[in-house]
Amino acid sequence: MKAWPPYFGGRPIATGETVFVRGTRYGSAFATVLEPVVAADDDVLVRRRDAAARIERIPKRRLERCYGRSGRPAILLCEETSSFRKLARSQTQPSDAAFEIGCSFGASTKLLAAHAKSVYAVDMASEPLKQAAASCAGMNNVRFAKLDALLERERLLDAAAGADSLFVDINGNRAAATVSALLRLLLYERAATARPRVTVVKCRALCRAAEYFEDTTRTEGITMNDAPSSDHAGTAFTSGAGNAHVNGDALMSRGPAFWRWIWEGAAAEVEWETRNMQRVRRP
Repeated sequence: MKAWPPYFGGRPIATGETVFVRGTRYGSAFATVLEPVVAADDDVLVRRRDAAARIERIPKRRLERCYGRSGRPAILLCEETSSFRKLARSQTQPSDAAFEIGCSFGASTKLLAAHAKSVYAVDMASEPLKQAAASCAGMNNVRFAKLDALLERERLLDAAAGADSLFVDINGNRAAATVSALLRLLLYERAATARPRVTVVKCRALCRAAEYFEDTTRTEGITMNDAPSSDHAGTAFTSGAGNAHVNGDALMSRGPAFWRWIWEGAAAEVEWETRNMQRVRRP
């Protein structure tokens, strides 16, 4: 994810923000930024979030912003499995109760279990669930259940209750309308206090719809002040082969407007299927 560190095109990391340090071999991979970060900086002064509380300078290229941990919850969209798994590492905090929808054979589940306090993983297919459970044998913080997220609404809401982080991969080629309806159920048809702090979603069509929205609103001059006043989550997204869109933070500021656009049906003119995405204008 070459462009994922948010120093290229997005707002700079602020003092006090939490970051994930890639390549950490011992101690906590999470750290708190101790001084303002400017574009010219090559290194960032941080304090590790572990018992040693080490203070050190880390190359900026190794840092990833942790979304949704202060202020509004965040939704992160990606297209590729590789991006989804990298986000499973960097966006899961040690205190998290993580909920995974569409665990399949358990590859992402193992990553979540290595970083979260607990993981509850569900899938609609029995055989992949069996293999996922086998691959996570010995990890006592993981449990599995067979559940169809699109058909078993009440069971899904009960299973997701209390999750701090939510990971959704119900096949990356699903229609954006299907995935966005699932997100609306999970994130907005329940008490605000029960929402996960960060939600990671793999869906090519929804990610490209976000690209379309970002391109269109930038062209039309819409700013964050045009977003409705609400508690909708902010949104950032990755694109291509796992690379973050350079304007991810700009879209984050317009996240409320994006989801309103999606859910009110104003995006009907956009073809969701990946094969029709040549209509999406690229920067």
